[in-house]
Amino acid sequence: MLFNLKINNIINSVSKHVNASLFGDDFAIYAEGKHLQHLERTIQLCINNVQKWVSENGFRFSVSKTTCVHFHRQRIYTEPALHLDGQPILVKGEAKFLGVVFDSKLTFYNHVQYLKKICLKALNLLRVVGHTDWGADRATLLKLYRTLVRSKCDYGSVIYGSAKKHVLRALDPIHHQGLRIALGAFRSLLLKACTPRLGSPLSSIGVSS
Repeated sequence: MLFNLKINNIINSVSKHVNASLFGDDFAIYAEGKHLQHLERTIQLCINNVQKWVSENGFRFSVSKTTCVHFHRQRIYTEPALHLDGQPILVKGEAKFLGVVFDSKLTFYNHVQYLKKICLKALNLLRVVGHTDWGADRATLLKLYRTLVRSKCDYGSVIYGSAKKHVLRALDPIHHQGLRIALGAFRSLLLKACTPRLGSPLSSIGVSS
């Protein structure tokens, strides 16, 4: 609690034209614009201000865990060059922030695949608990499905829901299998899963630490 009270003031060191998100010790700054050089300078000045605040308040950034993602849609582009505490910040094609994987094209393909992987593990647990001879009843299985599977898919859906239909379609088998296990339905039962869709996100540069 004391850490959260102290770290909250880091937002005050963020520059006027830069946005910031903070949750616990996960901190990200991001800005958008048409000219990369202008964005690069804006972000770097903000990093310098934040680094100064961190040094004066007894905190320390982990340079190895700090990444930069350049969100864009150009085929030919130049990666930004940013520095933290005198060391270059690694530019990656994707970064995970608060459990959501953001890729440079904002397709969210990798996030959906990551989500599918962890949900399949949860389905295995559901299969064990839903054994036909000694397993839980239907109401309990449905609660477990909502808790272990549906909750993971719902988290961040307002963000990754902007992905294309063929990307989101990879999650349909997860919903189908989960509901069939919980309801004890046959494989031939037709189920329909719905995922929210939003408008196209803006392009920007983000730095996460």
